[in-house]
Amino acid sequence: MQRHASTKATPGNNCIEGGTDHAHPVMAGEGPPSTAFLRAAAKSWTPTGACHRSLDPVVGMTGEIARRATSRFAHWWASPNIGPANAARREQGFALLIVLWTLPLLLLLVTQMVAIARSEALIAANLRSAIEPESRADGAIYAAAFHLLDRSEMHWEPDGTTHDLTVSGGTVLVRVTDEANKVNLNTASVDLLRALLMGVGADRATAGGLAAAIVDWRMESGLRVSTAKAQEYRAAGVGYLPPEKPFRSIDELALVLGMTPELLARVSPHLTLYSTYGPGRASTDPAARGAIMLLRQQGGVLQYEFEANGVRVVEVTATAAGTNGATFTRRAILRFDRSSKDRPCAILLWDH
Repeated sequence: MQRHASTKATPGNNCIEGGTDHAHPVMAGEGPPSTAFLRAAAKSWTPTGACHRSLDPVVGMTGEIARRATSRFAHWWASPNIGPANAARREQGFALLIVLWTLPLLLLLVTQMVAIARSEALIAANLRSAIEPESRADGAIYAAAFHLLDRSEMHWEPDGTTHDLTVSGGTVLVRVTDEANKVNLNTASVDLLRALLMGVGADRATAGGLAAAIVDWRMESGLRVSTAKAQEYRAAGVGYLPPEKPFRSIDELALVLGMTPELLARVSPHLTLYSTYGPGRASTDPAARGAIMLLRQQGGVLQYEFEANGVRVVEVTATAAGTNGATFTRRAILRFDRSSKDRPCAILLWDH
C-alpha cells in the first residue's frame, strides 16, 4: 500500500490540510483512527495559525483532533479493503467519532454558562451597590422626621444645620430647612414676586411684567380665560393658555410669558409650593430676605409672615455614599401638624 502524500506546511501552521497530515502520515485503509494517531494529532496541535479558531483553547484542540479523526475515518470508511473482521472496528471508530465531536460542543456550552453566570453576578453586585446608599438615605429621612417631632434635647430645628446620621452601617448627611424661608409661588403677591425677581437680576420693567404674568397664570378670572390673556398668548405663538389654577411644580413657571431659562434657574431655588406662611423678616434665604427688605422700602405689605395654624413644612435632604464611591441624595418635603394626633407628619414630596 502507498502512504498519503504530505501537504506542505506553512509558517506557524501545523494543521492538516486537504484531509492529510504532513507531520504524522498514516496508512490508508488500515482501520479506524487509532489511539496512537489521536495522541499524535493532539501533540502536533498548536494554538497559533489557522487552528486557533475557538475562543477556548481546550475546545480548539479537541475540535482539531476531531477534524483529523474525521478525515482519517472518512478515507478508511470508503476503502474497498474492509472485510467482515473490521466491522466491529468500524462501529467502534464511528462511536469514537461521535464522542470527539460531542466533547467540544459540551465544552463550549459549559464556557457560555460560566460567562453568563459571571455577568449575572456582576449585575447583582452593581444593583446592590446602587441600592445600599438609596436605602440609607431613605432611612435618614424617616430618622429626621422623628427628630423634628421629638420635644426632648434630641429635637432638631429646621435651621439648615447639617447632621451626621449612622444608618445601616453607613454615614448619611442630613440637612433640614424651613420652607417658610422661601417665597410661595401660589400665594405671593405681585409686589413680593417683583421684588424677588429684581433681587435675582431682572430689571424693574421685566420684573413687574413677569410678576403680573405669574399671578395671571394662577388667578381665576371667570368661567373662561380672559380675552386679554388669550390674545397675549396667541400673539406669542404658543399653543396653550394660562390654566388659571395654582402651579403644580416650579418648572411650570417656564411656561409663563416673559420667563427665560436663565432667570428661571436663578429664581427657582428661592421658591416653594408648600409653605403655609412666610417668608418672614427672619428668613434664612438671602434672596427672599432681600425681597422682603425691598418690599418694605417700597411700602408694600408682607402677607402670611407668621405661623397661624401650627402647621410647619420643611425640606429634608439626605446624602449617602455607597461602597463604590457613588452617592445618592433623597429630597423630601414633610408637613408637620402637632395638633393632629393621628397624622402629625405627612410626606408632600419624595424626590431625588
